[in-house]
Amino acid sequence: MHPFTSLTLWLWFSVTASVLPPPWLWGWSLLPLLALIVLPGARAGLKLVLAVMLPLGLGLYLVHGPWLRILLGSAAQLPASEAFPILPLWCRLFACLASAQLWLRTVSTERFVHALFASRLPIALAYLCCGPLLLKEQLGHQLRAIKEAQLARGVPFDGNPLARLRATLPLLSPLVGQALSELATRSMALDLRGFRSQPTRTRVVEIPQRHYEPLLRYLLLLLALLEIVWRWWP
Repeated sequence: MHPFTSLTLWLWFSVTASVLPPPWLWGWSLLPLLALIVLPGARAGLKLVLAVMLPLGLGLYLVHGPWLRILLGSAAQLPASEAFPILPLWCRLFACLASAQLWLRTVSTERFVHALFASRLPIALAYLCCGPLLLKEQLGHQLRAIKEAQLARGVPFDGNPLARLRATLPLLSPLVGQALSELATRSMALDLRGFRSQPTRTRVVEIPQRHYEPLLRYLLLLLALLEIVWRWWP
């Protein structure tokens, strides 16, 4: 599947999760969870989603939930919708984040960057969208190289999470400084290669897609727009 098709599918799934009523919302939010459990190599994404959503759900319950009335012993008079008022909101956020992790696990950064450069977007806009992704990959490679050098010097990176955090925090400042220092080099390299000097460009890597995928993307965008209009129409 083309990366743009899967991205449009995620957008439609998230919009649908935001407009579904609670009886249907529970099953809809479970779909990406089951996919993260079943798909091989997606367990790390599931751990990340749970690490974000469980504290968020607890915080929402402490702020918006009737926990004070439950502590005072008046929870028996509360219906289920009032006992957990943040559950629909939590499920919608969970569906969006879990489906986003599913998309990230199925589409590599390299494939998405090639799709952006091969698209009909203006080359400046495509490079603007690819910039953070390329910077993320570059910082990841540099961080792994620094960790290997520090491990060779005896700095512990394999202890408990707190010890790993203490060993990683001092590395952030040189990484950010090196990334900022390379901005001038990147701009000079783009100027030397004639960035935006020609109105057309050559596609080095062609992203294959099925003949029905462009129509499917337009249909999904239309469905998402209709759902938004139906949700907010007075």
